[in-house]
Amino acid sequence: MKDLIYKFKLYWPRKFFSFAFAEIKNKMRGIFLNSFSQKWEDMEIAKLIWEKTDGIYVDVGANDPQRFSNNKKFYLKWWRGINIEPDPINYQRFVEQRVDDTNLNIWIWQNEGMMEFFRFDPDTLSTFSNEEADNYIKDWFTLRWKIQIQIKPLSKVLEENVNDKKIDFFSIDTEWFDMQVLQSNNREKFSPTLICIESVSHSDGKNYEHEQEKFLREKWYTKVYDNGLNSIY
Repeated sequence: MKDLIYKFKLYWPRKFFSFAFAEIKNKMRGIFLNSFSQKWEDMEIAKLIWEKTDGIYVDVGANDPQRFSNNKKFYLKWWRGINIEPDPINYQRFVEQRVDDTNLNIWIWQNEGMMEFFRFDPDTLSTFSNEEADNYIKDWFTLRWKIQIQIKPLSKVLEENVNDKKIDFFSIDTEWFDMQVLQSNNREKFSPTLICIESVSHSDGKNYEHEQEKFLREKWYTKVYDNGLNSIY
C-alpha cells in the first residue's frame, strides 16, 4: 500500500492507472502462477534448471525482494543466495524479507573502494553514472540524495560468501554496468549454470547484447532465451 501511495504521488495523473494495473497484474501472477519476474524470466530459469531444493542464486542489482524479482520463486522453494543492492532503502527490504539470504549493501566493480551513488525518484532510475544522473536531472526527475557506496569485484564477494559451492544462476540488472559485473568475476572458479542478464539499456535505447554475448560466448556460454528485455545464457 505504501508503494502504491508513493507511485500515486509520483505519477498522477498521467501514468498512475497504467502503473496500478501493471502492479495488480504482477501481484496476481505471483499469487496464482508463482512467478515474480518482469517478463516470466523465472519460469524460463525453472524450465532450464532441473527441480532441486538446495539451489544457489546471485542477484546483482536486486532492487526489490518481490517486485520483478528473478529469484523470489526459488527462495520460496528453499533455494538461498546473495542479493546485492546499493540503494540503502531497497537493501533494508531484503534484510526484512529475505532473512535466510545473504544481503549486501554494496556494488560490483572491478576494484575495491567507494563510489558515488545517485538516488532518484523513481528508484529504478538510481545510478552510479554521472552522465545518466545529469540526463535524469535535465529531464526533471528528482535527485533525492548522493551517497558513497562500497564497491567490490564479484569474485571477491563470491569468495567471501560462496567459496566452493556450485552457483545455479546469476541475475544481473545494472543498466550500463553489466559488463563490469561479468568482467569482475573469476570465471575459472565461479561458473554458474545460467546467467540472466539485461540485453537493452533503458537509458539510451541502444542494444548492448552483442558485446555481452561475445564476452559470454568466449566463456563457453550460449544464449538459450531472449524476450527483448533480458537474455538467458
